[in-house]
Amino acid sequence: MGRGLFEFAGLRLERYFAGYEFSSTYLLCSSDCESITLKDLLSFEGDGAWDAFQNLCLGYTGSLGNPELRHAIAGLYRGIKPDEILVISGAGEAIFIIAAWNTIKRNTRVICPP
Repeated sequence: MGRGLFEFAGLRLERYFAGYEFSSTYLLCSSDCESITLKDLLSFEGDGAWDAFQNLCLGYTGSLGNPELRHAIAGLYRGIKPDEILVISGAGEAIFIIAAWNTIKRNTRVICPP
């Protein structure tokens, strides 16, 4: 019998926290920051940010992430090239990738639904 997506041993705690994430008064286990408004976020960019946001294309990027974003991230570190950066959309995807890398061994068969 196969396991469900979130039944990997490393993800049980994540599923437990997900049950309380949006209903608890105080959430002390989060690794994310407090939410801010779009207006506040764009204020960090200064002039032209609102126009740039309105013209932002929300289509798919390459599987490694937007090349411009990867280049900007690499520029924050010494010795890191943009092709060494992988942009993940949210922590859940990153947690799954890490769990898969640490769980799946050579010659293991994996079924990925479309």
